[in-house]
Amino acid sequence: MQDNAAGETTSLTIRIPVVLKDRLERATKAGPYEMTMTSIVLRGVDLALQELAAMEAARIAHAAANGFQDIEVSNA
Repeated sequence: MQDNAAGETTSLTIRIPVVLKDRLERATKAGPYEMTMTSIVLRGVDLALQELAAMEAARIAHAAANGFQDIEVSNA
């Protein structure tokens, strides 16, 4: 996970089920040192972004291997 050079942050509000919040709270206390919910969520976001990048790379490689031109995918 990389922070930007200026150390700037922003807020993000998410709604999660109470059961998940309880699990997160327990997880923050389970390790050899106390973590914050923020650090857990940031790590999860970072892992999700890495997974999405890997999926995109696999999509492009698959298209190239099968003779398809890469097409731009829009999420609009």
